[in-house]
Amino acid sequence: MVVWSPFRFNSGREMANRFAIAPLTTDSSHEDGTATENELEFVRRRAASGFGATISSAAYVEQGGRSWQGIGATQDGHLSSLHRLAEAMRAAGGLAILQIYDGGRIAKPELIGEQCLRAPSAVASLRPGAKTPRAMTANEADCKLSRGCFPRSKSWFRRR
Repeated sequence: MVVWSPFRFNSGREMANRFAIAPLTTDSSHEDGTATENELEFVRRRAASGFGATISSAAYVEQGGRSWQGIGATQDGHLSSLHRLAEAMRAAGGLAILQIYDGGRIAKPELIGEQCLRAPSAVASLRPGAKTPRAMTANEADCKLSRGCFPRSKSWFRRR
């Protein structure tokens, strides 16, 4: 069956089979965005099921885009936590895929500060009690679209 055959990405990375375990947000990281031991063990157990790849819960790429108490990928201080997360995800031999996000208008003001809430336009989310974000500047929007505003340190993209 095709699903049990390997799958090669354009990057050259290969999954042993075509099954990937979907991301699951646990809302259980430390306040600074580093993974807790419980979170790492949870990921390790999920990855041990023979999947070709494990996709992480979403990691925020800007402090101002945090929507929950999740893992961060905004600074060099997050690197050791991300490496430990990747090791847990790869423990059974599958690929580790980091899912990234920016919460925009659904970011939590209690995590980022109400004055930091921003989105492409000043339109509040339909969630109850949602605050109206400030509209991003053209420069901020361009940064998000063209380069993702993701740190470019070589260590972020090391192949294993």
